[in-house]
Amino acid sequence: MSSMSEQERPLPVLLDEKLSGPLYGLPGVQVGVSKLTGYPRSRQGDLGSQRVAFELEMLSWKALWNADLPIHSLPPELLVDIIDHFSVLDDSTTRPWAHLMMVCRHWCALIRNTAHFWTAVRIKSVGTSLEFAKLALRRAGRAPLRIHTSSRIMDIVIHLVAAHADHIRELNIECWSAPPAPWLESLFASTFPSLVKLRVSLEWSSSVQEGLQYNSQINPSLESLALERVPLSWSTSLVANLRELSLHDCWIENSPMSWADFLDVLEHGQQLGVLELHNFMSGAIVPDTPITPLCSSTLPNLRILSCKDEPANVKRLLSHIRAHDECTFSLEGITRGHTTSSIVSVLPDNPAAVFLALQRPHDASSVPVIDIEEANHVVTVSWRPGHHRGLGALTIYLDSSLDWALQQLPEVLELLPPMSPPVLGLKISGRVDAVPSQIWNTLFDSLPGIEQLSIRSASGYFPYDLAMSLGEPFPPGISLPHSASRYLHPFVPSTDVTQGVRLPALRDLSIYRWRWRASAVKSVLACLQARESHGVPRLGDLTVGAKEDPEDDADCDDSSDWPWKDMGDENIASLSALTDRFHEW
Repeated sequence: MSSMSEQERPLPVLLDEKLSGPLYGLPGVQVGVSKLTGYPRSRQGDLGSQRVAFELEMLSWKALWNADLPIHSLPPELLVDIIDHFSVLDDSTTRPWAHLMMVCRHWCALIRNTAHFWTAVRIKSVGTSLEFAKLALRRAGRAPLRIHTSSRIMDIVIHLVAAHADHIRELNIECWSAPPAPWLESLFASTFPSLVKLRVSLEWSSSVQEGLQYNSQINPSLESLALERVPLSWSTSLVANLRELSLHDCWIENSPMSWADFLDVLEHGQQLGVLELHNFMSGAIVPDTPITPLCSSTLPNLRILSCKDEPANVKRLLSHIRAHDECTFSLEGITRGHTTSSIVSVLPDNPAAVFLALQRPHDASSVPVIDIEEANHVVTVSWRPGHHRGLGALTIYLDSSLDWALQQLPEVLELLPPMSPPVLGLKISGRVDAVPSQIWNTLFDSLPGIEQLSIRSASGYFPYDLAMSLGEPFPPGISLPHSASRYLHPFVPSTDVTQGVRLPALRDLSIYRWRWRASAVKSVLACLQARESHGVPRLGDLTVGAKEDPEDDADCDDSSDWPWKDMGDENIASLSALTDRFHEW
């Protein structure tokens, strides 16, 4: 038998996963130019096999041409950094770089052989998810891992976790079936020397009944601990050394404690910067236990406190905790039955000593703002020292209507410490058309120094009562609330307020998301004309429109309900004449 011809000899295949560079996985690299010029006319045989050989050789040439592209001249380390920069991990995917592996062999090889890209491991079920997790763990090697499992196969997952316990950096476990108590207890008793962040979430039907003991000493690197529906033991070992602690719907089984014991343990969380207690105190603390006024917890590094519980518990916690001067507070009182949320019910006994950031001087370029938003049957009231929701903000969530929240606000302003500088901005969104003029009157009387007023209608109907409140003069003999003088701008004397119209310092007025109606434009005109007749300075900016801003096209349809193009030149000219700048969107 004759020796195997050159045509029949199999081409070399490079399938070494550790091979780096643009030639990774190349089916053949020894290609002669004479072969390419001679194919396939000079061959008279099996055309199918000739075609396969020719296509393989062409594939080799293409790979060589591709290897000569400028991007392949970059050092591999730099190319890895570029891929990593544009591969942002989020909750929807742990492999944002997957499509980049299909660009070319070079990129595929770099990603396959770079452990960093395989450190985020998500396990959901037996099958593809579990097999990929095993593959990722092999390729990650000894790199710090981020493991997230939301699986019912915890008996399998726990073995994977245990095998890599020494280099797990983040561990997120969501268990939707009742795990045996020994499994969870072993997790809390295990040593994870590199663990920085731990989150455990169980379902309500969990079979774990006893409070879990967690000792921070066995995991000295742990900085963030988040537990949801997990019974636990409230002890100093739980809070010591932590920077973030989140307890949602957790409880202390069979041994609720007193307020004094709770605060005494919390005092050991000196490193805490973020503290979230959602529906925890009502199941962990004996209600109405006596506590002395001097009993408190001082957390000097606490910059974010989020508390959601029965109003009495929220109020009591705030009255006995001392946080950083610029701590941001997020409060929500959970009401039982048919009672309505109240802003005052969650405020501490000594608000001036708690909300220190509202009283500190801020940059003159920042405008202190009160932001009130009604959405999904919840009203959010925020006091922001500056333009943004940065440190020092106070946010209260209310299970109530917008008009009820606005009605309470003047009373709250009497209790809260005044901002420095005073509140100059007010933003309100929701069913503003349903708020009666009496409530607008009381609200504006409490904040006479407002310079910027932004109204966003959730229903699409114009707030006629608001325009009426801004345009009508004060009744004879009216007296402002005691706190109103704290919110006056220095250049607006209090005598001008009582003798003119409301919000005399108003410079910017924006009313968004309301349908075009001729009566609404007439209402705005009547308001501005009335203010001008009382000697109030004209507006610097007036903005009215169907959208929240010029870029907001998604929420605005083109139906006949929003024909702002038909507003009319006459109406536009009338509004423009009463303001320095008029915008209609």
